[in-house]
Amino acid sequence: PVRLVVAGWPALAEEEGGSSLDWGTLPIGASSTKRLEARNEGNGTLLIRVDAMPAPFVGGASKTVEVAPLETGSVSIACAPTLAGTWEEVVVLHSNGGLSPWEASRPGSVDLGEKRSYTLRCAA
Repeated sequence: PVRLVVAGWPALAEEEGGSSLDWGTLPIGASSTKRLEARNEGNGTLLIRVDAMPAPFVGGASKTVEVAPLETGSVSIACAPTLAGTWEEVVVLHSNGGLSPWEASRPGSVDLGEKRSYTLRCAA
């Protein structure tokens, strides 16, 4: 089976505060990127899709990342504020993790497997 293990899903509890990514306050016009890494410990291709995110967050747009067996892939999310304000959004990472090999290889399987949600916070 395809197994989804995202570095940060346990480690974020210590480093980033659990299921949130917080950029703090950035200067207007600046950009800062955070990365989530996914390790595929299965024997099939792991698919991860990130939903599109509203500004000032960048990195979604329904991008799908393929991670080969026993490899690590990453999803980068940036905050790039162009005006003053405070933003908080939830981004969902969809995957085909946790499915049987047959289910994981079917079209649309990324919508059927494991999901993780992160709260994104940024201010300028």
